[in-house]
Amino acid sequence: FVYMYKSNHSLRIKYNGSTTQPSINQLQPLRNNNNLFSQFIGNPDLKPSFVSNLNITHNGYSFIKEMWQYQSLNINFTENSITNSRTIDQLSGATVTKPINTNGNVVASFWTGVGFKIKKLDLTFNINPNVTYTRFADVINSKTSYSKTTSGGISVNFIKSKANKYEFTLSDAYDYSFNTNAQTIGSNKFANNTLIYTGTVYYKKVWSVISEYNYYARMKIAGQLDNLDAHLVNLQLQRTFRNNEFTVYVKVRDLLNQNIGVDRSYYANIFTEERNQRLKRYFLLGFSWDFKNKAAAKK
Repeated sequence: FVYMYKSNHSLRIKYNGSTTQPSINQLQPLRNNNNLFSQFIGNPDLKPSFVSNLNITHNGYSFIKEMWQYQSLNINFTENSITNSRTIDQLSGATVTKPINTNGNVVASFWTGVGFKIKKLDLTFNINPNVTYTRFADVINSKTSYSKTTSGGISVNFIKSKANKYEFTLSDAYDYSFNTNAQTIGSNKFANNTLIYTGTVYYKKVWSVISEYNYYARMKIAGQLDNLDAHLVNLQLQRTFRNNEFTVYVKVRDLLNQNIGVDRSYYANIFTEERNQRLKRYFLLGFSWDFKNKAAAKK
């Protein structure tokens, strides 16, 4: 359903339903005992799961006020969700896993944003809050519990520019995740904050200096000893030729040699932290060619 209630403003409502069939492995009632301490047995009584998705979106733009906005609500309900039930022997720790149908799995998210231009300062401002809630069923020793995760964040962005003079962007993004489940005492939580600055200053239109600073602040979690905060600084000096068709530049990436990759997330009752090795400090001499429409340029 789409409702265009005025120029450049619309409300959209969408529903989608889909099924997920159990796999042959999930239906096969034979026990896989290759590993005595981790066995799997299928369930021939499994039913297909059915996911209902509802999405409501609103957006609008005002040319006169130079203002845009959007809101988006997305909700997923899963009936007969195929969930692994685990039976754990208290003495040996041996686990038998069997897929079963459960209900109560929900994923809901809300995203919104607004942006406008502050004309007196010739400054563009954007702000984007969001929140997501998930609930997953977990079955251990025939007891069903629910893992609940709430995550949210907000980002702000400032942009100021003048053609052939300068371009500056400053943004900050904060996100927070909070998880509770029956398998752990208390709650689990972590927060991240990313501050990013980029700037370009032009000299006589053909010379420019590009600078970038990223600060990653990552909250320590239980048991973590090392500090995952990082400062990333990039610098570039460049010269353009033939109406910006050719560019020659020299660049230093990660001047402070601190570049690391960290991804964190909760899924059901599992917390995952992935650390990636990344290319750190290096220097680069480069050349780029911007292909243009020659006929349009001559006109």
